[in-house]
Amino acid sequence: EPIATPPEQSLWMIVFIDNFFIEPLQRNRALPGIHSFLDRTLGEGDRAMVVSHARVLKVRQPFTENLGAIHEAIDEIEDDTGFASARRRLQTDTLQDIDRSTLQRFVETLSGLPGRKALVYVTSGVPRNAGEEMFQTVAEKYGTSEAFSEISRHSSSRSFDAIGRQAAASRVTF
Repeated sequence: EPIATPPEQSLWMIVFIDNFFIEPLQRNRALPGIHSFLDRTLGEGDRAMVVSHARVLKVRQPFTENLGAIHEAIDEIEDDTGFASARRRLQTDTLQDIDRSTLQRFVETLSGLPGRKALVYVTSGVPRNAGEEMFQTVAEKYGTSEAFSEISRHSSSRSFDAIGRQAAASRVTF
């Protein structure tokens, strides 16, 4: 009979698929790798949750130990449309505007659980500096360099750093 994993050693994982910042074709190419990763990573007593985000957060599978249900939830995401094509044309929202508070809430959720915790964020890229092209156009058109100083205020790297610090402080792998 297999030995049960003690609660302090079990894994709680959230797989967060960001349909807002991922191209559907890239996402669908990544899904088999996610399945493989989960098969290698999740063991007896480990739990995972699957969520997707495309302006609205959708819990695809609440925490479960049932690996089949986790795979099924991920497979359902393959049929979703994504917003990344439109996002690439606009490049106006940042992680700070879209996902920061959502990701922080998941880190907070995980922090209160026993054992090991991980948040897997699946995306094909978040604009590092939202609106950078617009600021460059303004600078070129009006001959001012002041627009460039605004770019750093819209950097997503600060948001990722803040989430990373919060996750580390909460003993959550991000």
